[in-house]
Amino acid sequence: ETVKRIDQLQKEVLLENSCVGCEGSLFSRLYNTKPVSFVLCSGARFEAPLGTAADAATTNFFRIQEIKCNSVILQLIDYSGDTPVCSNYTAILDLDCVCGIQCYSPISCALCNNIEN
Repeated sequence: ETVKRIDQLQKEVLLENSCVGCEGSLFSRLYNTKPVSFVLCSGARFEAPLGTAADAATTNFFRIQEIKCNSVILQLIDYSGDTPVCSNYTAILDLDCVCGIQCYSPISCALCNNIEN
């Protein structure tokens, strides 16, 4: 339910330019993304590579893109520099494997139609 609510809040902010209220941490068009990280049932944080190279850096910060049945498509966020960068890479996570989610302060992601899987 938390993942669905974050997804809904992110979509709503794109439709209107007003604050969502207490639940949305003052989302606005300026901040259209609620970064999240997931803890798997094994206790490890879910990570995904920031690219296709064998030695690509990994991230455990994501933007919820879309929910499909019991899985979620996540846009990868790179926090390695001074400013978070929303990459064009995505990962799919089975929500049955998740036992925890952590939310972070809203950021702005440039959204594009050419997202790579």
